[in-house]
Amino acid sequence: MLRFVKILLVGLISIVVLTFVALFLIPNDTYRRWLEETVSSATGRQLTVAGDFDAQSSLFKVHATDVRFANPDWADDASMVTIGPFDAALRVLPLLIGRVEAILDLDGLNVALETNADGEGNWQMGDDSAPPATTVPDQAPASPGVPNWLLASRLHIGNGTFSFTDGASGNSRSFVLDELDLGEKDQRLALMLKGQYLEQPITLGGDLGDVDSLAQGAPADLRLDGGVGDIALSAGGSVAELFAAAGPTLDLVLGLKAPSTQSVEPFLDGSIPDVGAVDFTGQLTGADGALAALDLKLTLDGPDLKAGVDGAIGDLLTLGEMAFKAQLSSDTVPALVETVGVALPGTAPKSLKASWELNGDLNGLALQDLIAVLEDEQVQINLTGKAEDLITQKGLNAQLSATSPSLAALSQFAGRDLPD
Repeated sequence: MLRFVKILLVGLISIVVLTFVALFLIPNDTYRRWLEETVSSATGRQLTVAGDFDAQSSLFKVHATDVRFANPDWADDASMVTIGPFDAALRVLPLLIGRVEAILDLDGLNVALETNADGEGNWQMGDDSAPPATTVPDQAPASPGVPNWLLASRLHIGNGTFSFTDGASGNSRSFVLDELDLGEKDQRLALMLKGQYLEQPITLGGDLGDVDSLAQGAPADLRLDGGVGDIALSAGGSVAELFAAAGPTLDLVLGLKAPSTQSVEPFLDGSIPDVGAVDFTGQLTGADGALAALDLKLTLDGPDLKAGVDGAIGDLLTLGEMAFKAQLSSDTVPALVETVGVALPGTAPKSLKASWELNGDLNGLALQDLIAVLEDEQVQINLTGKAEDLITQKGLNAQLSATSPSLAALSQFAGRDLPD
């Protein structure tokens, strides 16, 4: 046994020494050509390393500059991906026990995705008409846990840009990635992201759980906090089996806070009125390929509007099994109408209280228990209603009543003189 151990150790040391010698004896241009030819042959696109390329600076380490991956002929730009300084390394000692620990550092990573007028994407490689590869029968299922090589590796990206251009409409969007760090820290898979989208800062930080649980596919406690513009975002809870064939198992609590409804305006084509601060929480659950949003709570809190929505979506993938209850109130309806920009034939009553329920899915959305009360001094207007399906207006039923000292007292709301 002792002799076997000695032979094994001598063999491992010999492999390391031979690899070390090979890396220093083989010219850099040989590595460069091998890398370019291998990637180009596999993808059908030209890979070019136009700048420096060094595979000899240390054991299992590669440094390159000005790396370019070609676009298809129909694309506007010559390159789909460009990378400035590129460094990749494998730690040597962990390899001796079969553990892969990699370090990947990319600076100036630019990825330009686009489609042509026919909807073909520049990320599509080779012949899409070729038959799919035959699956191997009785193959052992892949582990639902995160691969150890990913958990033990570190990724850093700086000064990156990701863009997408729709060839049919000509519309283009880009995301600037100032910095991304992903890797193990204190036995947890840590994440840090800083970037910009539509000139709005984006931040995200925290961790995806403890590495042991992630590797085994067991529940790991995730905690992330960040923001988009002045919108604060948070996520916390349990994740498991991230690489399971049927999809991950999730039990997360999501949160969003914004000082104003106008906080989302930079990401939309139109304008949004400011009707108050936004607070949202919800539970996202998933298992066996199904997703549900439970315990959803949304509130709007402004000087002219108080509103709240509670509910759930039992099937997020199809927007099925929806159930919501909503209520709103305002003691300054005329100011609210002016803020929202709604044109009325006359003036609006001073106060409003309303509540209703929605249940169903995209094939049928029922409105139930609609109650709205508008009041102004001696005038009160009541509206009740329901509908079997709001989408098709099937079974729509509404009742309107008013209490007023005279018909003429309603003239200001109707926008015309009514007889006394």
